[in-house]
Amino acid sequence: MLETIHDLPITANNLFPKKTTPSSEDFSRVAQFYDSEIDKYDIGYSTPLCQAEDLVWLYLIQDMIGSKVVDIGCGTGDFLKYFQPIEYAGLDISHQMVRAARGKHGREFMVADMHTLPFADGYFDTLVSIYGPMSYSLTPKALIQEFARVVKPGGSLIVMPYTQRVGESQKSPELERRLLIGDYSTATNSEIKKVFYSTEMLRELFKDFDDVRIADRPRIQDRPR
Repeated sequence: MLETIHDLPITANNLFPKKTTPSSEDFSRVAQFYDSEIDKYDIGYSTPLCQAEDLVWLYLIQDMIGSKVVDIGCGTGDFLKYFQPIEYAGLDISHQMVRAARGKHGREFMVADMHTLPFADGYFDTLVSIYGPMSYSLTPKALIQEFARVVKPGGSLIVMPYTQRVGESQKSPELERRLLIGDYSTATNSEIKKVFYSTEMLRELFKDFDDVRIADRPRIQDRPR
């Protein structure tokens, strides 16, 4: 379901983590995990089910991609399989992912912290962050402000966080986990702190933005039989 968010009464209390500053230990744990996934990452995300999921977000964002794009949590650069913007910068916290992305695509990739982007204000037409990177931030409000800072007025900010459905999968048996998240996913490492978003949390987080749209997937128990 794709919807435009209007003014809704949302209680902000307890929606987001109480922690106010991310630690270097948090970042290091994420980087080490993704470094360790490098040998199976591309294979894992090339399954038919993952490719089908790609088609969904491609359909939703195809008219929102400008000529200058920054890709946050770029992994091995799969965004470039579908779009070739005139100017592109891919950022990831994992050295192994960045090394692999440079080898595959020959574009600009760098290791960087998404909370302090090394770009001027309003430089990009579009910021994308696909398949969960923003969920690793324990300071989501500050993160979104930083994302918005590097996008020009009237540009697009496109994010795809882990949802509460994904969070449920971490506590589920294998068969149920696969139903909840589909195929390969790096979201299942329960030792790494994450924010699992609900629609209400996203509405609150983006309440000051114009033309906010949320594509929501119904829970398994909500689907028609």
